[in-house]
Amino acid sequence: MPRGRLEGCGLTAPRIERMTRLEIPVQLRWSDMDAFGHVNNTTFFAYLEEARVDLLFVHAGEAIARERLSS
Repeated sequence: MPRGRLEGCGLTAPRIERMTRLEIPVQLRWSDMDAFGHVNNTTFFAYLEEARVDLLFVHAGEAIARERLSS
């Protein structure tokens, strides 16, 4: 994996060659909104957590299953 240099601190980090976008639909709950119908800022962290769990358990599991079937 190519490595890039972080400016000014002398550390190296993996260079990201391609970003992948993952879209996971999250059900908006009534309790997530305030009186004006705006979503609470801290609720976005819960949405990110749901997406992360879905990524790890569903999508990563599918990739492992495909890899095992192909070999």
